[in-house]
Amino acid sequence: MKKYNLNLTLIFLLLTFSFFSNQANADSCIGEDLQKWNDCIATYKWESGDQYTGRWNNGKMNGYGSYRFPEDNIWSVRSYEGFYKDDDMHGFGKLTWLDGGHYEGDFFNNDPHGYGVHEYASGNRYEGHYLNGRPHGEGRYTWKDGSYYSGSWRNGDFDGFGVYSYLNGDFYEGNFEFDLKHGFGKMIYKDGSIFEGEWIRDERVEPISKTTNKINKKGNIEQCPSDVSVKWDNCFGDYEYGHGIRHIGSWVNNEGHGEGTQYFPNGEKLRGNFENGLVEGEGKYYFNSGDVYEGSFKNSLMHGEGEITHSDGSIIKARWFQGDIVNISIQFINDNLEKPIDIDQEYVTYCPNKPKVLWNNCFGSGNISDDVKYKGIWRENLPDGFGETYHENELEYQGGFKGGLFHGRGRLFLSSDLQFDGEFKNGIKQGKGIITRTESETQVFGQWVNGRVEGELIVIDENGYKEFIPYEYDEDIFQNVASTLMTEWGYE
Repeated sequence: MKKYNLNLTLIFLLLTFSFFSNQANADSCIGEDLQKWNDCIATYKWESGDQYTGRWNNGKMNGYGSYRFPEDNIWSVRSYEGFYKDDDMHGFGKLTWLDGGHYEGDFFNNDPHGYGVHEYASGNRYEGHYLNGRPHGEGRYTWKDGSYYSGSWRNGDFDGFGVYSYLNGDFYEGNFEFDLKHGFGKMIYKDGSIFEGEWIRDERVEPISKTTNKINKKGNIEQCPSDVSVKWDNCFGDYEYGHGIRHIGSWVNNEGHGEGTQYFPNGEKLRGNFENGLVEGEGKYYFNSGDVYEGSFKNSLMHGEGEITHSDGSIIKARWFQGDIVNISIQFINDNLEKPIDIDQEYVTYCPNKPKVLWNNCFGSGNISDDVKYKGIWRENLPDGFGETYHENELEYQGGFKGGLFHGRGRLFLSSDLQFDGEFKNGIKQGKGIITRTESETQVFGQWVNGRVEGELIVIDENGYKEFIPYEYDEDIFQNVASTLMTEWGYE
């Protein structure tokens, strides 16, 4: 695979050189009235001591520039160099604090947002994804002493699956919640001893006795022995943990592995195919409210496509990420019109199956062209709300509509393994978007304005390698940029 040995600093310098080279022939701003500065370059110093040198448009900092803060500012920031949008740090840039620490990466409305690296003055370092100024998604934090955490983050906390290498030589691999070990995990201590099991708020849960199972066989699998000192391997058994969780099913190497069911102290239960004690793939979760989730799991959390059937008969089909809903596909009552459903604070029922009848505030399936079928919410005989389009029976788009056009967040399937996830407005791409090559797990990040790409491309492959590409591509070229880059990198 072709690799480019460019770090963020070098990329930043290249971008700086590129943009200032392009702006060398740009006009200088004329006069002292900022409101009249349009598509020009100038230096402006405020009475507070703040100073900006760079591009202006519509009387605001827009484009590439350098900002110097006074020494006594309340944010303890020394300088920023990078892209601006309407006076906000927006796009790729570098923010440097007075103590020498700095952040290089993506900004959105003045906050780190996207992918970036924070080098702290203390010597600590974080590299990974951000959301609204906080680590969120996949990332790695390394302390000066060499200890580190690498894994999933949520709003600045360790949350989800990750690994933690301790200064004293201990090593943990498993689930976290609010910076604490919580859920299933494996700790390898420096003395060589191992604990593998459940954790609650950073405390390990010692298992109690394994109860005798009344079932002698499960298919051709023998009953697990009642002796706690004997390994449970390739057998069927009933095990109750000290915190009240009970697992009944197949066991391999002392872990639930294969078909099984977990029962929780609050009356809820989880059924599915277990791998090393956690449900992976398809499964069912039964809530004590009577609701039932059926769909994809990862690390025993709802993750991927699935649906929840509520006790009142209503159904939500959605995409989950680590237990949280990230995108609702559709919500309806299946074969029950006695009670309307609530979508976008409006009541929606099934569309009437009658010709020449207005479809308004209802859910239905119908053709919007000779070869395109739409299934979703209709208003005034047009797709409006959550819905899906199918071209020749293949899913083409899934997401929001308004007045018959793509609008809001949506997913557009460009090919069998290439898809676009992002924001639409009045039928065109508007806002942030990601093109994903599903086979290679490679992603291309971009920003769209009026259907055209603005700024730079950020390409991240399955190994986390990043490439920043400044461009002036039109939309037609961008549609193929992901495939082109993948081919160059040897993914074909």
